[in-house]
Amino acid sequence: MSVAASVILASAASLGCLVFVILYVRSRSEEGDRFALLWQGLAAVCCPLAGLALLPQGRNSAGVLILLGLVLAMSAQLLRTLSTEKARGSSRMFLSSAIFSLLGNILQVNAMMSMCQPEWEGVLSMFVVGLVATLYYKKKQGIQPGKLLLPAFIHMFAVLFMACTAVALVVRNPDPGLIFMALGGVGMLVGCNAGLAHRFGKKPGKHLILVARLGFYLAQLIIGWSILLL
Repeated sequence: MSVAASVILASAASLGCLVFVILYVRSRSEEGDRFALLWQGLAAVCCPLAGLALLPQGRNSAGVLILLGLVLAMSAQLLRTLSTEKARGSSRMFLSSAIFSLLGNILQVNAMMSMCQPEWEGVLSMFVVGLVATLYYKKKQGIQPGKLLLPAFIHMFAVLFMACTAVALVVRNPDPGLIFMALGGVGMLVGCNAGLAHRFGKKPGKHLILVARLGFYLAQLIIGWSILLL
């Protein structure tokens, strides 16, 4: 497949993903809309398709790891959504989503480390700063996960670790692919915090669901497009 064909297919899948996300958010704002889960599922399918279209143009090993990470991230997102829609088994689904998210982020970190090894002191420093900022946001928004504290912590830890590792690698090696990974990691962190605030916060405003979903899917699409640049 030519580069032009890969880019066209990936662009179409990316656009479709964003359209379905907007339709999902709109459906969530309307009581009794049965199409919300459908739009979410279609968005989750389009995102890895964008990465799959770009896979022939990237480095095989790193690209495959990123693509698998996207699939796991989409699975985690769907499980999180289902856990909010269904009372029965919601705790197990939320925990499963956290585990999928952790595995997906581990794969993406391994993909980045195949290009460059980070300075772990820098990763640790950024992690501490990010953790403090996250805890401050949690306190400000009144986020109380209750019995779901463990999976919420696992999910946040995974996203924060991936974002900090990506930023640390960019500082050491400002490669375009790594820059995209870092932007995606930061976007995931924003989306994750907004998602937790929407679900567990004292003031779950409608804008939070928009920030959470667009932040998450834009971040994953940016990560998917990094396959072309790695």
